[in-house]
Amino acid sequence: MFDEAALIIMEGLRTGFVEADGKFFKQPCEVRPRPHNFGKDRCVMVSHVPRRRRSRRNMAEAMRFSQGDWTHALPEIDAYRDTFLRVQRREGPNS
Repeated sequence: MFDEAALIIMEGLRTGFVEADGKFFKQPCEVRPRPHNFGKDRCVMVSHVPRRRRSRRNMAEAMRFSQGDWTHALPEIDAYRDTFLRVQRREGPNS
């Protein structure tokens, strides 16, 4: 559901129109006020749950909140960076 919703929202912010006929969401509507100068480079997803850090088909940069020992978070951060590079074909921010 998250991946489907993320794609719908990102496209709606880019085009000004939300149109979905997916497995979970069916929605036609215009975004008001219309988005101004929105692009993927201006989008950041925030999470502390690893599986929700990204939309696989439309990755955005990720900001992560972490609690506890960072040695547990580093493998997840490295996996995110590897996936970002593979999907976007460029290094992620602050990599």
